[in-house]
Amino acid sequence: MRGGGGASPPLLLGGQGARSDDAWHSTPTAMAPPGGGGPTRDLKIWTGTWNVGNKVPDRAGLGSWVGKPPAGSANGGAASGGGGGAQYDVVAVGVQECSYKGDQGGAAWFSEVEVALGGEYTVVAKHSMSKGGSIRLLVAVRSSLAGAVSGVSVAAHGTGIMSMLANKGAVGVSLSLCGVRLCF
Repeated sequence: MRGGGGASPPLLLGGQGARSDDAWHSTPTAMAPPGGGGPTRDLKIWTGTWNVGNKVPDRAGLGSWVGKPPAGSANGGAASGGGGGAQYDVVAVGVQECSYKGDQGGAAWFSEVEVALGGEYTVVAKHSMSKGGSIRLLVAVRSSLAGAVSGVSVAAHGTGIMSMLANKGAVGVSLSLCGVRLCF
């Protein structure tokens, strides 16, 4: 645990060359610019998942993890100046066991993620499993691309006891970005 007894940042596997505390992925999906016309470019996507362990997340750890490429990686970090600027076109953050005192049914968690992302991203979907579920998903896009998002759909399905309890299951979000269909 770090500072203040909160949940430590997640230990995740990332792409080639990633440290154990980083999770990142860029996909070579071609994306046309908003409004069509012009050259296509690669769509950069960051995904991460964290078992929070029903503890208050460490704000500093969350801020250094969400949407940040590994330092010195080809995808950013120290090699491209790190930190500032939206590094990715899409960021998807999923959490499990995210029920802690003061979370307010997910509102506190979502707020913390939005702060960590900063004003360079626009949240297009966020969802928690119903009935006190502790599984959550937030998807954000680079703010300059927000107008190119369409067809957002969210769903959740509990598979806990009698397929009703939300302690097990999944939350999903699908959307189109510049004509490219994505699902998390």
